[in-house]
Amino acid sequence: MLQFERLLADQAFQGDLLLWLSICIESYV
Repeated sequence: MLQFERLLADQAFQGDLLLWLSICIESYV
C-alpha cells in the first residue's frame, strides 16, 4: 500500500512539474 501511495505521489509530482514547465515555456516564448 505504501508503495502504491508513493507511486501516486510521484505521478502527481511529475504532473505538476510538467504543468509548471509548460507554463514557463509559454510565458518565456
